[in-house]
Amino acid sequence: MVPHARRRSRWAGACLLIAGLIAALAAAPGPATAAAKPAAAARPPSAARAADLTYAPPSGAGQPLNERFRGVNWARTGDNFTTGDLLQAGLSPSDTYATAYLKATQVLSSLQSNLRINTVRLGLNEATVAGPWWTTYGAVVQAATDLRMNVILGFWSPSNSSAGSVVPCADGTFNGCYPVPDYAPWWAMWQKVIDTYAASGNVYLQPYNEAAGYSDAATGYQGPSPTQLSDLDAAWLDRYPAFPRGRVILGGTGDDYYLTLGHDPRLDGTLLSYHPYCSFGLDFPPMKPATAGAAPAAPAAPAAPADFPTEAAWTRWIKGQIAGMESRTVITEFGLSQAGTNFDGARDGNNCVSYVYAVTDYARAHHVGLVYWDYEGTDGWSVATVTGDGTAASPYVTHVVNPSFVDRLEWGYGLSLPTVPSVSSGNAATFYTGSPAAGDRFTVETTGYPAARLTVGGGLPEGVRFTDNGDGTGTLTGDPGSLAAGSYPLTITAGNAKGSSSQAFTLTVAAGPPPPSDMGTIAGRVTDASGHPLTDVCAHVFVASSLTAYNGNNYAPATYQACTGSDGRYRIPLAVPGSDRYNVQFIDSRARYQPQWHGAPGPGTSALKGYDHPGTPVSVTAAATTTVNATMKPIPSGITANPPSRSAGGRRTVSGTITVTNTNNVPLTGVTVTDKVNDSRAACAVTGGTGVTIPASPAYPGALTTKTFPYACVYASAPSPKTEVNTATVTWTPSDSIPDDSRQYTQSFDPAR
Repeated sequence: MVPHARRRSRWAGACLLIAGLIAALAAAPGPATAAAKPAAAARPPSAARAADLTYAPPSGAGQPLNERFRGVNWARTGDNFTTGDLLQAGLSPSDTYATAYLKATQVLSSLQSNLRINTVRLGLNEATVAGPWWTTYGAVVQAATDLRMNVILGFWSPSNSSAGSVVPCADGTFNGCYPVPDYAPWWAMWQKVIDTYAASGNVYLQPYNEAAGYSDAATGYQGPSPTQLSDLDAAWLDRYPAFPRGRVILGGTGDDYYLTLGHDPRLDGTLLSYHPYCSFGLDFPPMKPATAGAAPAAPAAPAAPADFPTEAAWTRWIKGQIAGMESRTVITEFGLSQAGTNFDGARDGNNCVSYVYAVTDYARAHHVGLVYWDYEGTDGWSVATVTGDGTAASPYVTHVVNPSFVDRLEWGYGLSLPTVPSVSSGNAATFYTGSPAAGDRFTVETTGYPAARLTVGGGLPEGVRFTDNGDGTGTLTGDPGSLAAGSYPLTITAGNAKGSSSQAFTLTVAAGPPPPSDMGTIAGRVTDASGHPLTDVCAHVFVASSLTAYNGNNYAPATYQACTGSDGRYRIPLAVPGSDRYNVQFIDSRARYQPQWHGAPGPGTSALKGYDHPGTPVSVTAAATTTVNATMKPIPSGITANPPSRSAGGRRTVSGTITVTNTNNVPLTGVTVTDKVNDSRAACAVTGGTGVTIPASPAYPGALTTKTFPYACVYASAPSPKTEVNTATVTWTPSDSIPDDSRQYTQSFDPAR
């Protein structure tokens, strides 16, 4: 796990690294849209045998939550509270796996296009998982994962109005059944879900949605124990210790308050769910304490109207609810019936408008995950309408109803707001009558979102054509055999739903051949050791004469930079510097792999580490491409679980080291490192892990600054063979440059191995 520590600096993608236990977790592919499989290719998931389960780490574990969770809820029409099968709106009990897969692909791919989502949240219950619908339900999950989306599976109780536990007791009633639910179908449901999706790193589980009747300090209601809900969550985690905590989302009582959950160390490493709605207010009615076994007391009368007419008031309330847990928070529900409201206007003066501004601004500013709840379902979404009947001949297609709300939603997702486009490329180009047969080309580039539609006015000369590429760029192409010398004034217009702008452009056609090119190219492909392409690895190119022997921090800035796409390829056009040459360094912007120089010696082969050595420079030839490929090495594990060693009294010890890497250009201060195992027999201690300062790392390509802390977990009695979970936690003093204040790494191991 290599999570980000956000900061202000000239470096892109710097982060705090906590090296992993036993083996580093590999980052899963990002949420870029992939082509959906046709219905004929759909296949039911096969449940894994428990003994063969692979517990995949969470998809995008190194990403801020607002990058990982940009989603919508796809609910049952009317809501997910039901005793029967839970079908998403638009699906029918007569659907087969293939038809459900087709419909789900249509809906989700259309929402991806219209709302730019990468996550869908689905409800489930005992009946759905236990019965025959579970196979068809899997088609929706499969369609989402085939579209490279994250999926949140959350449990809905049969009713949200029952007093007592949201999980039925053994007799099927709602009587609290403390300390843990003893309703066998509920546990069987979760075991089956985990058996099916343990190996799917982009499937997240939410054990309870809006648990009713549990003790919670936020609402004031106290049941049999002041930590009743935390106890239940801890029981769930203890029952499934190998399931990665980073794929578990825990919600609080009632409307998902979770003030007590976020500060319970038993729940460390999990994500937290939060449900703000504009019907909430300044004085949410507190629950009066109830005695054990009694029904919850009626809420006290609010001291003031539940109304926040300003964004600032809503923001203060939301901040108090999240209570410093932004780095673990996913707003798994927020929304309202929009009724044509304009969300591009004033922020203040209307309770629900102020609420939408506050939620989306807060999610964006604090990198909180955001999953929209639409009141209506696919038969009448308030954010989008759905046409079609879900067949191949008439597919479901979503159409945005309220563009101003979509603006706010995408802003909350951390995406760019729609803006009027403008032409950003040059305002002139020269073609030549004597160019090679392929002709001359000029690429028109634009800014703005959505991608602009491009047109050219003024009359193209003979032999010149223009193509709108459909991605915000266009291409002017010349046919050298048909061109006539001269100067041609043109007008390039870029337009989208937000408006349009124009640029005056001069195309000059010169007689004769073009002058010799002074440009060359460095290009290549970046892979891991298995040959898989790596995305978001940036190639930095330095003029060789600007580099001196490494002495800590004296390299000149990179002259050129380009990052790899999903195919692992990059390309850098650059001016040929006469007799000079270039050094190329590769840096993973997600901090999954070690920085390295092209042609550098490996670690241990010189006095310098591999990523400190500038490597071997390359030459570039005009009008030619120099290929520079790279094979990246993962950042090595810094936490190791050594084989347990026996000591006096038959006790065993699991020990290793925790390595913390500061890639920021400011120091980490007040660093505290702790370690624990989810076994009451084990007591863990970290040596020298209190009040530490980790100095700033020098500018790339300098060596990253690290500190290593030994740890040991001593068992009071010999453990039996089973899977346990070790969690390393690093906290530090937050600052303006590094606003986060903690990171965790969790991995399973067998203490008796």
